[in-house]
This record gives sequence, C-alpha cells and structure tokens, in this order.
Amino acid sequence: MRYVLAVAEQGNLRRAASILYLAMQSLSEQVRSVERELGVPLFVRSRAGMTLTAAGEAFVAQATIAVDAAGRVATAARAAGSAEPVRIAVSQGRSALAGLLLRRYLLARPEDDVRIADLGTVSQLDALQDGRVVAGLAYAPPPLPRGIASVVLRSEPVMALLPAGEPLAAQEEVTLEQLSDLPLLLPAAEDAAGLRDRLLAAFAARSLTPRLGPAVQGQELAIASVATGRGYTLCVPSLPRPDDALVLRPLADPVPPLTSHLLVRRDERSPATLELLAAAHWIAAQDPAMHERRSSAGVTA
Repeated sequence: MRYVLAVAEQGNLRRAASILYLAMQSLSEQVRSVERELGVPLFVRSRAGMTLTAAGEAFVAQATIAVDAAGRVATAARAAGSAEPVRIAVSQGRSALAGLLLRRYLLARPEDDVRIADLGTVSQLDALQDGRVVAGLAYAPPPLPRGIASVVLRSEPVMALLPAGEPLAAQEEVTLEQLSDLPLLLPAAEDAAGLRDRLLAAFAARSLTPRLGPAVQGQELAIASVATGRGYTLCVPSLPRPDDALVLRPLADPVPPLTSHLLVRRDERSPATLELLAAAHWIAAQDPAMHERRSSAGVTA
C-alpha cells in the first residue's frame, strides 16, 4: 500500500522509487503485483507519468486510512507496553556513537530493556515506519519519508582511507581527481543510500567520474577491503581503527562534512523516544563542529 501511495503522490515512478529507496524496476514490479492481485489496473501509464484510474483512486482512499491506522496501532502498542524492549537500529560504523547515546539514555532509564538491531539506513526507515524499532542511528540519510524526523548528532570531515602501500598515501593530502583513478569502495545503495549519494556528489560537483569498485556490505567491510589493497574508501576519521595497513589522508578539495543522525517517527511521543531525543540533543551540544554549524546559521547552540 505504501508503494502505491508513493507512486500516486509523485505521479512518476522514478521520483517515487527515489523516495522509497528502491530500484525503479523493483517498484514497478511491486505495483504490477498489487494490480494482478486485485485484478484491476490502478494506474494509466504514459510518457508524462502515472495517473490513477477510478479503481486506483478508490484503492488510494482506503490505503491512506489503513496506513495511517497501522502507524497509530504501533504507537499505541509501544505506549501501552512499557515492559516491551526498546529496539534501536544502528548502521555499521556508528557503534561508538551508539554507545555514547545509550550510556546517556540508560542513566535516565536504567530499567529499560534495550535491544540493538544492525540495520542499514534504508532498512532503518522501513523498520521505523512499521514500528519494529523506536529509533535509528545512521549516517546522513537521503530525503526522509513523510512521518520521519531526524536529529543531527555529529558532523565530521570526509577523508580518504588508503592502503599503506598506495603511492598517494605518502602525500599529506589528496585530491578527488587523484583518487578518481583508483577503485572506490562504497556500501551498496540499499545499505547506505544517503552516504553513497553524498560522496558521489562530491565528485560530480567537480565534473569527475570516480572509478567504482565492487559495492561492499557496510563501511566495516569497506575498511577491511582497503586494508587488503582492493581500493580506497571515503569515511570520517572516527571510523577506522589504527592499523599499519591503513592510512587516513585529508582531502584537498572542499567536501561537505558527513553527519550522523538519530531517526525517529515524527508523531512518536513514548517516554523512550523522548529520552532518546534528549540524549541526542545532549550529544550534539558536545560537538564543537555542531556549535560552529549552528553559529554560522545564526542559531545559538
């Protein structure tokens, strides 16, 4: 139902697929599967986009009610079941930040049973929407779906992580043009869509096309692959652990910093979520880079 609603709202399969973080072909197949199950077409397809049929309009009217009701059911169940575990999703590479968040949280709510799920950003958004987790901790997410809010926890510079034997590792800093000839190892789009898009956009801004290596499952695997000489990756300095096989070098090009976010449902008001938000704001207040960003925006930290 969410897939059909997204296509109906956007009127365009490509835009809807981008919002849902799906391949366009996959979304098209999902919509056609719904139509086959119902036995009626929901959309009229043309070069201009996708327009609802009469059956589609009836479906969307009822699906909107059902999806909203599902969200309220999840919220009500979590609010009523105070003994239920507090499930938080964490993307790879964010375990240290998760530890800081949870330490602050458990100081306020020591009796809570907290469970951690290892999920990429896209999976976190799905889990938040259907109520499987109360919050997610991830790198800069892509444009958030309706109903999801975020708090920026940390802002860190992007650096190049190179194998120690790579000639560029001998330089004090490297340029994106120099790096574009080497295999760039990044998580797959389904694991970290926002992170991947932001890093690739840095090359595109300079009319460069990076040489992409094979997609890796998360940044931890990317770092391990760099250590074995399979290419390089772009990451924040807090991520890689000290290792003789790895060299971290600043970028000579100005590249926007990467941010870490706490993701929550916008309408969620459970005690656990409110305490997580309080912990997130406390962490953000400790980060000098966040103070600088607020000051430059004319906001008092």
